Amino acid sequence: AIKNSWKFAFGFNEQSLKEKIDKERETIKNQVNGKLRPVAFYKELISPLVDRGYIKQIKKSASVQGFNRTWSAYEITPKGQTALNTKSPITLPIPPALHEIEAKEEEKRLKSLEKLKKSGVDLQKVPKKELDQGDGPILSIHKHWLSHMEMLQTRGETKRLEQLQDLKTRIEHWRLDAAQKYQMAPGSVLADHIVIKVAYTSASSHQPIESAALHSVGVRSAGINSLAEVLRTWFEETKKPHDNDNNPSSNPSSSTMVIPSTPLQPLRKWKHATYKVAKSGKLPAWENAYNLFMEGQHPQTIAMTRTPRPIQVATVVGYLFTALEQGRTVPLNRLAPLSAPPTKEEWESFLTSESSSGVDVVEDEKATYKDLLVTQMGEEFMEKEFSDRTEVEKELWAYWCGKLKWFITFRRIGYEPSFN
Repeated sequence: AIKNSWKFAFGFNEQSLKEKIDKERETIKNQVNGKLRPVAFYKELISPLVDRGYIKQIKKSASVQGFNRTWSAYEITPKGQTALNTKSPITLPIPPALHEIEAKEEEKRLKSLEKLKKSGVDLQKVPKKELDQGDGPILSIHKHWLSHMEMLQTRGETKRLEQLQDLKTRIEHWRLDAAQKYQMAPGSVLADHIVIKVAYTSASSHQPIESAALHSVGVRSAGINSLAEVLRTWFEETKKPHDNDNNPSSNPSSSTMVIPSTPLQPLRKWKHATYKVAKSGKLPAWENAYNLFMEGQHPQTIAMTRTPRPIQVATVVGYLFTALEQGRTVPLNRLAPLSAPPTKEEWESFLTSESSSGVDVVEDEKATYKDLLVTQMGEEFMEKEFSDRTEVEKELWAYWCGKLKWFITFRRIGYEPSFN
């Protein structure tokens, strides 16, 4: 599709080319039963294709910063083009390195499956196709959960790790009770990978998971309300308290932000907001989430049903703030319950921080939370490594970051909130 270095061939632009590449990747993936080969595999095919006249090697050179650079490139020959047009099979000898590549892939696949098995995953409930490939929708969810657990352990967040393990156990106990009550197989009540989806999203939400969100991921049991109650109980028991001495919102006289009843249309798009499509040529992740939200889906639902693996509710909330910076209309009355906006006192503290730090969040696209939260968190905290922060400090940091996101976004789109 590309000719003469960086010029697009007739009928192609950046977007259409990405779409074509994405389509070709899917075609190749389907032809190899869903398993894409590593780049090394395709490199091994170059030499025999050249020997048989399907492609030819050419030399190219160019002057780069005053130096002459030469490199090899390949072109499809008329014979190769004919084979492509007629989709004729090409028989090639097995490359010497192919066996080594496949052996390494197989070793990696087996190690991955063994690791999942040791973590408690019942591989007999995973489709054979995914086991053969070492990946797929269900395995991806199990891998994601295991990776998250390992991350918590590495960070030394033992308490949170135990809370999430307890949450998963409670969901599994509910499933067993429901299976006995309604005379169903446990897997029919709630599949193992759905258990993980529910647990992961519940742990990342600032609200208990709603029944509607559970229904969206395939929970069909008549006991769905009792599952929601299990999740609500866990949420209340593990709700993250903040240090009231350092939390301005604990002041009863602090005015709350007025949330408009109608969707907010930004006065302007943030000057530094750039629209970038995904590498595959598809819509960016924030826009996908925004579209689903505007269709009426709850962020919990969007987080749980995201493929190939669930994401945190906070990530969805972040996408909605990105939509505002892109100039999109967002109903704040649906966003505020998931991410509490700053009080008047907190808002004014951010204005003071912005002024004293010399950082302009509208003009400076590289402004960081650290630049603006020194006043709230203290210089001693800012100098600490993440691993040295206490649990209370981590929670307080997350609290202030959530509030600051409102401030930064509103400043960038030119919206001045009012307070009661």
